[in-house]
Amino acid sequence: MQQGLGVPHSLQVAAGHEALMRLRKELPNPKCTVTTPMGVVFDVKTPPDSRFESWSGNCGLRVRNVALADEGRWRLTATSGDQTISGWIEVYVEADKTSYTAPPISLQDGQSHANVELTTLDSMYCMVAQPASESSLVPGHCEVTLDRITRAVKGNWDVLLGLPGKINELHVQRQVAVEAERLDVGYIHDTNANKIHLYCNILVTEKNITFCRFQRTNAASGYNVMDGLSDGAHSYYGQGFDQRHCGMTIEEPTAQDFATWRCTVGVQALEGSIIQQKTPLQALISVSSSNRMVRSTDSTDDTEIPTVFTQLDKEFTVMCRADRALRYCWFQHPNGEQYTPLPLVDENQVF
Repeated sequence: MQQGLGVPHSLQVAAGHEALMRLRKELPNPKCTVTTPMGVVFDVKTPPDSRFESWSGNCGLRVRNVALADEGRWRLTATSGDQTISGWIEVYVEADKTSYTAPPISLQDGQSHANVELTTLDSMYCMVAQPASESSLVPGHCEVTLDRITRAVKGNWDVLLGLPGKINELHVQRQVAVEAERLDVGYIHDTNANKIHLYCNILVTEKNITFCRFQRTNAASGYNVMDGLSDGAHSYYGQGFDQRHCGMTIEEPTAQDFATWRCTVGVQALEGSIIQQKTPLQALISVSSSNRMVRSTDSTDDTEIPTVFTQLDKEFTVMCRADRALRYCWFQHPNGEQYTPLPLVDENQVF
Protein backbone atom coordinates (compact mmCIF):
# COMPACT_ATOMS: atom_id res chain seq x y z
CA MET A 1 0.00 0.00 0.00
CA GLN A 2 2.81 2.38 0.87
CA GLN A 3 4.54 1.59 -2.45
CA GLY A 4 1.35 2.47 -4.28
CA LEU A 5 1.28 5.91 -2.62
CA GLY A 6 4.83 6.77 -3.74
CA VAL A 7 5.16 8.10 -7.29
CA PRO A 8 6.90 6.84 -9.30
CA HIS A 9 7.13 3.36 -7.77
CA SER A 10 10.61 2.84 -9.21
CA LEU A 11 12.82 5.62 -10.55
CA GLN A 12 16.01 5.26 -12.59
CA VAL A 13 18.16 8.39 -12.58
CA ALA A 14 21.48 9.07 -14.31
CA ALA A 15 24.13 10.50 -12.00
CA GLY A 16 24.14 14.30 -12.14
CA HIS A 17 20.46 14.50 -13.11
CA GLU A 18 17.49 15.41 -10.93
CA ALA A 19 15.01 13.09 -9.21
CA LEU A 20 11.38 14.11 -8.68
CA MET A 21 9.17 12.16 -6.30
CA ARG A 22 5.83 12.73 -4.57
CA LEU A 23 2.87 11.14 -2.83
CA ARG A 24 -0.02 10.17 -5.04
CA LYS A 25 -2.65 11.11 -2.42
CA GLU A 26 -2.88 14.73 -1.21
CA LEU A 27 -3.82 16.11 2.20
CA PRO A 28 -4.78 19.72 2.97
CA ASN A 29 -1.78 21.79 4.14
CA PRO A 30 0.32 18.78 5.12
CA LYS A 31 3.61 18.61 6.95
CA CYS A 32 5.86 16.67 4.54
CA THR A 33 8.72 14.65 5.99
CA VAL A 34 11.43 12.87 3.99
CA THR A 35 13.46 9.85 5.07
CA THR A 36 16.52 9.23 2.89
CA PRO A 37 18.06 5.79 2.17
CA MET A 38 20.77 6.68 4.72
CA GLY A 39 18.15 7.28 7.42
CA VAL A 40 18.33 11.09 7.44
CA VAL A 41 14.93 12.67 8.24
CA PHE A 42 13.98 16.26 7.39
CA ASP A 43 11.04 18.51 6.54
CA VAL A 44 10.88 19.37 2.83
CA LYS A 45 10.42 23.05 3.77
CA THR A 46 13.64 23.07 5.81
CA PRO A 47 16.02 20.76 3.90
CA PRO A 48 19.58 20.15 5.16
CA ASP A 49 21.18 21.62 2.01
CA SER A 50 20.38 23.25 -1.33
CA ARG A 51 20.21 19.94 -3.18
CA PHE A 52 16.69 19.39 -1.84
CA GLU A 53 13.55 21.44 -2.24
CA SER A 54 9.78 21.01 -1.96
CA TRP A 55 8.11 20.00 -5.21
CA SER A 56 4.61 19.43 -6.65
CA GLY A 57 2.70 21.82 -4.34
CA ASN A 58 1.85 19.07 -1.86
CA CYS A 59 4.14 16.41 -0.42
CA GLY A 60 6.89 16.05 -3.00
CA LEU A 61 10.69 16.36 -3.22
CA ARG A 62 13.20 17.47 -5.84
CA VAL A 63 16.73 16.07 -5.49
CA ARG A 64 19.35 17.89 -7.57
CA ASN A 65 22.66 16.49 -8.78
CA VAL A 66 21.83 12.89 -7.91
CA ALA A 67 24.84 10.83 -6.80
CA LEU A 68 25.43 7.09 -6.46
CA ALA A 69 24.98 7.47 -2.67
CA ASP A 70 21.36 8.51 -3.27
CA GLU A 71 20.41 5.03 -4.46
CA GLY A 72 17.88 3.21 -2.31
CA ARG A 73 14.42 3.66 -0.77
CA TRP A 74 13.12 7.18 -0.16
CA ARG A 75 10.07 7.58 2.10
CA LEU A 76 7.65 10.52 2.07
CA THR A 77 5.23 11.04 4.97
CA ALA A 78 2.43 13.63 4.91
CA THR A 79 0.64 14.61 8.14
CA SER A 80 -2.43 16.82 8.34
CA GLY A 81 -4.37 16.92 11.63
CA ASP A 82 -4.99 13.34 12.67
CA GLN A 83 -4.39 12.00 9.14
CA THR A 84 -1.06 10.52 8.09
CA ILE A 85 -0.10 8.86 4.82
CA SER A 86 3.25 7.42 3.87
CA GLY A 87 4.70 6.10 0.63
CA TRP A 88 8.08 5.11 -0.68
CA ILE A 89 10.00 5.30 -3.96
CA GLU A 90 12.85 2.99 -4.95
CA VAL A 91 15.61 5.03 -6.62
CA TYR A 92 18.25 3.41 -8.84
CA VAL A 93 21.20 5.56 -9.88
CA GLU A 94 22.91 4.82 -13.19
CA ALA A 95 26.27 6.14 -14.36
CA ASP A 96 25.70 9.00 -16.78
CA LYS A 97 26.40 7.73 -20.29
CA THR A 98 27.71 10.61 -22.39
CA SER A 99 29.27 8.65 -25.26
CA TYR A 100 29.33 5.22 -26.86
CA THR A 101 32.00 3.82 -29.16
CA ALA A 102 32.11 0.48 -30.94
CA PRO A 103 34.02 -1.03 -33.88
CA PRO A 104 32.56 -0.91 -37.40
CA ILE A 105 29.72 -3.30 -38.18
CA SER A 106 30.54 -5.73 -41.02
CA LEU A 107 27.63 -7.08 -43.08
CA GLN A 108 27.62 -9.60 -45.91
CA ASP A 109 26.34 -8.39 -49.24
CA GLY A 110 23.23 -10.29 -50.31
CA GLN A 111 22.46 -11.71 -46.87
CA SER A 112 18.74 -11.92 -46.12
CA HIS A 113 16.88 -11.31 -42.85
CA ALA A 114 20.02 -9.94 -41.19
CA ASN A 115 19.74 -8.80 -37.58
CA VAL A 116 21.93 -5.74 -36.90
CA GLU A 117 22.63 -4.82 -33.26
CA LEU A 118 23.51 -1.13 -33.13
CA THR A 119 24.37 -0.87 -29.42
CA THR A 120 24.65 -3.13 -26.41
CA LEU A 121 23.12 -0.50 -24.12
CA ASP A 122 19.85 -1.13 -22.31
CA SER A 123 17.77 1.46 -24.17
CA MET A 124 14.06 2.21 -23.97
CA TYR A 125 13.96 3.09 -27.67
CA CYS A 126 16.19 4.34 -30.46
CA MET A 127 15.75 6.45 -33.58
CA VAL A 128 17.77 5.00 -36.46
CA ALA A 129 18.74 6.92 -39.61
CA GLN A 130 20.37 4.83 -42.35
CA PRO A 131 22.47 6.52 -45.09
CA ALA A 132 19.80 6.34 -47.81
CA SER A 133 16.61 5.74 -45.88
CA GLU A 134 14.09 7.51 -43.67
CA SER A 135 14.49 7.39 -39.90
CA SER A 136 12.75 4.58 -38.05
CA LEU A 137 11.82 4.31 -34.38
CA VAL A 138 12.76 1.04 -32.68
CA PRO A 139 11.23 0.29 -29.25
CA GLY A 140 13.36 -1.43 -26.64
CA HIS A 141 16.82 -2.76 -27.46
CA CYS A 142 18.39 -0.97 -30.43
CA GLU A 143 18.57 -3.50 -33.24
CA VAL A 144 17.07 -3.65 -36.71
CA THR A 145 16.32 -6.50 -39.13
CA LEU A 146 17.14 -5.91 -42.79
CA ASP A 147 15.25 -7.93 -45.41
CA ARG A 148 18.32 -8.02 -47.62
CA ILE A 149 21.82 -6.54 -47.30
CA THR A 150 22.85 -4.29 -50.19
CA ARG A 151 25.59 -1.73 -50.59
CA ALA A 152 22.96 0.98 -50.07
CA VAL A 153 23.22 0.43 -46.28
CA LYS A 154 26.96 1.06 -46.29
CA GLY A 155 28.15 4.20 -44.49
CA ASN A 156 27.45 6.08 -41.27
CA TRP A 157 24.27 5.28 -39.34
CA ASP A 158 23.01 7.93 -36.93
CA VAL A 159 21.33 6.57 -33.81
CA LEU A 160 19.52 8.51 -31.08
CA LEU A 161 19.08 6.49 -27.89
CA GLY A 162 16.52 6.98 -25.15
CA LEU A 163 18.23 5.69 -22.01
CA PRO A 164 16.68 5.02 -18.60
CA GLY A 165 17.28 7.85 -16.13
CA LYS A 166 18.40 10.32 -18.79
CA ILE A 167 16.24 13.05 -20.35
CA ASN A 168 18.59 13.96 -23.20
CA GLU A 169 18.97 11.39 -25.97
CA LEU A 170 22.42 9.91 -26.55
CA HIS A 171 23.73 10.35 -30.10
CA VAL A 172 25.65 7.36 -31.44
CA GLN A 173 27.21 7.02 -34.89
CA ARG A 174 27.97 3.54 -36.21
CA GLN A 175 30.07 2.80 -39.27
CA VAL A 176 28.57 0.00 -41.38
CA ALA A 177 30.65 -1.86 -43.97
CA VAL A 178 29.21 -4.21 -46.60
CA GLU A 179 31.53 -6.90 -47.91
CA ALA A 180 30.96 -9.32 -50.75
CA GLU A 181 31.77 -13.01 -50.76
CA ARG A 182 35.10 -13.62 -52.47
CA LEU A 183 38.00 -16.03 -52.77
CA ASP A 184 41.39 -15.35 -51.22
CA VAL A 185 43.67 -17.08 -53.71
CA GLY A 186 47.44 -17.49 -53.94
CA TYR A 187 50.43 -19.61 -53.05
CA ILE A 188 53.45 -19.66 -50.74
CA HIS A 189 56.75 -21.16 -51.90
CA ASP A 190 58.64 -22.30 -48.81
CA THR A 191 62.17 -22.82 -50.12
CA ASN A 192 63.57 -23.86 -46.73
CA ALA A 193 61.15 -26.78 -46.40
CA ASN A 194 60.98 -27.24 -50.20
CA LYS A 195 57.16 -27.00 -50.26
CA ILE A 196 54.49 -25.12 -52.17
CA HIS A 197 51.32 -24.17 -50.34
CA LEU A 198 48.33 -23.40 -52.59
CA TYR A 199 45.28 -21.82 -50.99
CA CYS A 200 41.79 -20.91 -52.17
CA ASN A 201 39.89 -19.68 -49.09
CA ILE A 202 36.38 -18.21 -49.01
CA LEU A 203 36.02 -14.84 -47.31
CA VAL A 204 32.83 -13.20 -46.02
CA THR A 205 30.43 -16.09 -46.41
CA GLU A 206 27.93 -18.23 -44.54
CA LYS A 207 28.43 -21.14 -46.93
CA ASN A 208 30.16 -24.34 -45.85
CA ILE A 209 32.85 -26.13 -47.83
CA THR A 210 31.96 -29.64 -48.99
CA PHE A 211 35.09 -30.47 -51.01
CA CYS A 212 38.41 -28.97 -52.05
CA ARG A 213 39.98 -29.86 -55.41
CA PHE A 214 43.19 -28.78 -57.16
CA GLN A 215 44.20 -29.61 -60.72
CA ARG A 216 46.97 -28.44 -63.01
CA THR A 217 45.39 -26.97 -66.11
CA ASN A 218 47.59 -29.19 -68.28
CA ALA A 219 46.84 -32.41 -66.34
CA ALA A 220 44.08 -34.95 -66.95
CA SER A 221 43.19 -35.44 -63.27
CA GLY A 222 43.36 -33.53 -60.03
CA TYR A 223 43.59 -33.97 -56.27
CA ASN A 224 40.71 -34.36 -53.80
CA VAL A 225 42.22 -32.67 -50.77
CA MET A 226 40.91 -33.41 -47.27
CA ASP A 227 42.30 -32.56 -43.85
CA GLY A 228 44.24 -35.48 -42.40
CA LEU A 229 44.95 -37.25 -45.72
CA SER A 230 48.15 -37.38 -47.77
CA ASP A 231 49.56 -39.42 -50.64
CA GLY A 232 53.11 -38.64 -49.52
CA ALA A 233 53.45 -35.63 -51.79
CA HIS A 234 50.11 -33.80 -51.53
CA SER A 235 48.21 -32.92 -48.36
CA TYR A 236 45.68 -30.44 -47.00
CA TYR A 237 46.81 -26.89 -46.18
CA GLY A 238 44.78 -24.49 -44.02
CA GLN A 239 42.79 -24.23 -40.80
CA GLY A 240 40.01 -26.63 -41.80
CA PHE A 241 36.80 -26.65 -43.82
CA ASP A 242 34.94 -25.16 -40.85
CA GLN A 243 37.10 -22.03 -41.28
CA ARG A 244 36.30 -21.99 -45.04
CA HIS A 245 39.92 -22.85 -45.89
CA CYS A 246 40.73 -24.86 -49.02
CA GLY A 247 44.43 -25.46 -49.60
CA MET A 248 47.02 -28.01 -50.69
CA THR A 249 50.68 -28.53 -49.77
CA ILE A 250 53.02 -29.95 -52.42
CA GLU A 251 56.12 -31.54 -50.90
CA GLU A 252 59.36 -31.53 -52.90
CA PRO A 253 57.70 -29.97 -55.97
CA THR A 254 58.96 -30.83 -59.45
CA ALA A 255 59.20 -28.56 -62.47
CA GLN A 256 55.70 -29.66 -63.52
CA ASP A 257 54.25 -28.23 -60.32
CA PHE A 258 55.33 -24.70 -61.24
CA ALA A 259 52.36 -24.19 -63.50
CA THR A 260 48.82 -22.89 -63.52
CA TRP A 261 46.48 -24.65 -61.09
CA ARG A 262 42.70 -24.54 -60.93
CA CYS A 263 41.14 -24.71 -57.49
CA THR A 264 37.50 -25.75 -57.12
CA VAL A 265 35.65 -25.31 -53.84
CA GLY A 266 32.36 -27.13 -53.31
CA VAL A 267 29.89 -25.19 -51.18
CA GLN A 268 26.50 -25.63 -49.57
CA ALA A 269 24.19 -23.19 -47.80
CA LEU A 270 21.13 -23.32 -45.59
CA GLU A 271 17.96 -22.16 -47.36
CA GLY A 272 15.11 -22.09 -44.92
CA SER A 273 15.42 -25.42 -43.14
CA ILE A 274 17.09 -27.29 -46.03
CA ILE A 275 20.80 -27.45 -46.87
CA GLN A 276 21.23 -26.88 -50.61
CA GLN A 277 24.27 -27.57 -52.77
CA LYS A 278 25.48 -24.40 -54.50
CA THR A 279 27.57 -23.72 -57.60
CA PRO A 280 31.22 -24.51 -56.81
CA LEU A 281 33.65 -21.59 -56.69
CA GLN A 282 36.71 -21.68 -58.92
CA ALA A 283 39.90 -19.73 -59.46
CA LEU A 284 43.27 -20.08 -61.17
CA ILE A 285 46.64 -19.91 -59.41
CA SER A 286 49.78 -19.32 -61.48
CA VAL A 287 52.76 -20.71 -59.54
CA SER A 288 56.15 -19.20 -60.41
CA SER A 289 59.48 -20.89 -59.81
CA SER A 290 60.92 -17.69 -58.29
CA ASN A 291 61.43 -17.77 -54.54
CA ARG A 292 58.66 -15.50 -53.33
CA MET A 293 55.35 -15.43 -51.53
CA VAL A 294 52.30 -14.41 -53.54
CA ARG A 295 48.98 -13.39 -52.02
CA SER A 296 46.51 -12.27 -54.65
CA THR A 297 43.90 -11.06 -52.16
CA ASP A 298 44.65 -10.03 -48.59
CA SER A 299 41.81 -10.31 -46.05
CA THR A 300 42.77 -6.84 -44.80
CA ASP A 301 42.66 -5.31 -48.26
CA ASP A 302 40.38 -2.28 -48.48
CA THR A 303 39.94 -2.53 -52.26
CA GLU A 304 36.40 -1.60 -53.24
CA ILE A 305 34.38 -4.49 -54.67
CA PRO A 306 32.81 -3.01 -57.82
CA THR A 307 29.05 -3.08 -58.35
CA VAL A 308 27.57 -2.88 -61.84
CA PHE A 309 24.06 -1.48 -62.34
CA THR A 310 22.23 -2.13 -65.60
CA GLN A 311 18.75 -2.32 -67.09
CA LEU A 312 16.92 -5.36 -68.37
CA ASP A 313 17.75 -6.13 -72.03
CA LYS A 314 20.65 -3.65 -71.97
CA GLU A 315 24.34 -4.45 -72.24
CA PHE A 316 26.84 -4.05 -69.43
CA THR A 317 30.60 -4.36 -68.94
CA VAL A 318 32.50 -6.09 -66.15
CA MET A 319 36.22 -5.60 -65.73
CA CYS A 320 38.97 -6.85 -63.45
CA ARG A 321 42.64 -5.99 -63.25
CA ALA A 322 45.82 -7.02 -61.47
CA ASP A 323 49.00 -5.15 -60.60
CA ARG A 324 51.10 -7.44 -62.78
CA ALA A 325 51.16 -8.65 -66.37
CA LEU A 326 48.31 -11.04 -67.28
CA ARG A 327 48.77 -14.47 -68.81
CA TYR A 328 45.07 -15.35 -68.92
CA CYS A 329 41.66 -13.82 -68.23
CA TRP A 330 38.29 -15.46 -67.68
CA PHE A 331 34.95 -14.72 -66.04
CA GLN A 332 32.56 -17.00 -64.19
CA HIS A 333 28.82 -16.49 -64.68
CA PRO A 334 26.60 -16.74 -61.55
CA ASN A 335 25.27 -20.03 -62.97
CA GLY A 336 28.79 -21.51 -62.87
CA GLU A 337 29.67 -21.26 -66.59
CA GLN A 338 33.06 -19.77 -67.42
CA TYR A 339 33.78 -17.41 -70.32
CA THR A 340 37.00 -16.22 -71.85
CA PRO A 341 36.64 -12.76 -73.42
CA LEU A 342 37.13 -12.97 -77.21
CA PRO A 343 37.26 -10.25 -79.87
CA LEU A 344 33.86 -9.20 -81.23
CA VAL A 345 33.38 -10.88 -84.62
CA ASP A 346 29.64 -10.39 -85.25
CA GLU A 347 26.68 -8.49 -83.77
CA ASN A 348 24.99 -11.66 -82.45
CA GLN A 349 27.91 -12.49 -80.16
CA VAL A 350 26.65 -12.34 -76.56
CA PHE A 351 30.04 -12.04 -74.81
